[in-house]
Amino acid sequence: MKKLILVVAVLAIAITACKKDNNSDSVSENSLLIGNWEAIIVLVEYEYGTLNLADTTIRIVEEEGSEGYDLPSGTLTLNFTQDSVNLTSVGVNVNGEWQYTDEALYITWYMVEDGEEVEILEVLDVDELSNSSMVLSIEYYESYPEDGEIYYEEFSQIIHFDKADSAQKIIAEVERLIANNKTSISQIIKELRNR
Repeated sequence: MKKLILVVAVLAIAITACKKDNNSDSVSENSLLIGNWEAIIVLVEYEYGTLNLADTTIRIVEEEGSEGYDLPSGTLTLNFTQDSVNLTSVGVNVNGEWQYTDEALYITWYMVEDGEEVEILEVLDVDELSNSSMVLSIEYYESYPEDGEIYYEEFSQIIHFDKADSAQKIIAEVERLIANNKTSISQIIKELRNR
C-alpha cells in the first residue's frame, strides 16, 4: 500500500511538472515587452538628394552614409506596462499606448505641442525580442518640392535595447553564485545588492 501511494505521488508530481514546463514555453511576446528597456546602440543609414523631374523614380543622390553610436546609460529608455509605454530621454518624457502584432510595434504617443494635445502613431519593426534584448527599426522617407526641384530624404534607424534589471540576469547571477558554493541565501542577496 505504501508503494502504491508513493507511485501515485511521484506520478502526480511528474504530471504537474510537465504541465508547468508546457506553460513556460507559451510565454507570449507581449509579456516579453513588459519592463524597462534601455537603448545601448543606435545605427543610422541615410540618403539625401533630388528626384528626376521627368521620372520621380530616379534619384540623384547628393549624400549617403551610415553611422553608429554607443549610447551612454540613461540616454533613452522605454518602460512598457500591460497597456502603456513611457519614453524617457534627455529632457523628454512622453506617455503612450502600445500594441504588438506581426513583429510590428504600434505606439500612439500623447504629446502637447503649442498648447494642444496631439496623438502621433509610430510603427516600429521588431527585429529581435527576447527576455533580455530587443532590436527595433524604423524607416522614414519624405519628398517635398522646393525651388523647382523635388528633394527627398530617406533614413533607417536600428536601435538595440537591453532590458534593465532583467529578471533573467538576476536569475543567472544567483545560479552562478550558488554554483560557486555560496549556500547562504542572505549572503547571495547581500552580494547582489552590493553590485
